[in-house]
Amino acid sequence: MSSKSTKHTKRDPMPKDDAADSNVSMALITSLLEGYKDIILSEFRMVTSALDTKIDQIRASISDREERIASLEANVNSVSECLTTLEATCSELTASDAKLKAKDL
Repeated sequence: MSSKSTKHTKRDPMPKDDAADSNVSMALITSLLEGYKDIILSEFRMVTSALDTKIDQIRASISDREERIASLEANVNSVSECLTTLEATCSELTASDAKLKAKDL
């Protein structure tokens, strides 16, 4: 500010030196805000990129586990069919054994 009087009047609400300082300050503030905006936008993009990478990894892991679960379910069904066949065979053998023991007596 200069050494001029800084009294405000009705015609001139702000002395010219204060107006110039205000314009410089506004320009500086605008410049700083643009810089901060760029920094924040860059960080936001970096964070979202990292999150996208993690989400892709999680999706790949989920897909892999879904395939494993499907494989396990298929194996369980196969084993279940084998057990059912084995139980039927055991029942037949038990009946045959009982008949053979009855003949021997």
